[in-house]
Amino acid sequence: GLLLRMHGLGTESLWLDEGIVLQEVRHNPLTGFLSGRAHFLGHPPLGLAALKLWSLLMGEGLATARLFTVIMGTCTIAALYLLGRKLTGRVAASIAAILVSLSTYHIVYSQDISDYALLGLEVVLALYLFLRVSESPKPASAAAFALVNLLGLYTHTFYLYVAGAHLLAAMVFC
Repeated sequence: GLLLRMHGLGTESLWLDEGIVLQEVRHNPLTGFLSGRAHFLGHPPLGLAALKLWSLLMGEGLATARLFTVIMGTCTIAALYLLGRKLTGRVAASIAAILVSLSTYHIVYSQDISDYALLGLEVVLALYLFLRVSESPKPASAAAFALVNLLGLYTHTFYLYVAGAHLLAAMVFC
């Protein structure tokens, strides 16, 4: 999955959304968020702040910025394997991980400088942790679940649906 996401990483041209994100990252992303400029869709600041930290550590550049989302997308494959193993077993988990590894859409969004790769990782991790907590409510698992949900809420407004679904499932099934 990593090799497919790395292929041609710096060759695609920059598109409008990526340009806006990179412009915000070059400035202080939290200032942009507070002024309403951060990512014209009104996204919460975690994606921009994480990308800013990444660029401070790894340097600026198109391929470097895209590498951050490649890593998030690749981690999603591993998280999906863990989730699939918990739900069905190793064979189905391996098939699911292979299918996501080869998914054109997942590859494209894993190479795109946006919040979507991070959001996908948080969604899969939250579901995995939700299942762990519902099976055996240990404090460490509950704290990890709460942390991933908090990070998800600070990553994208769509995460409200994920958190709401977890709340509803907890009320109905637990």
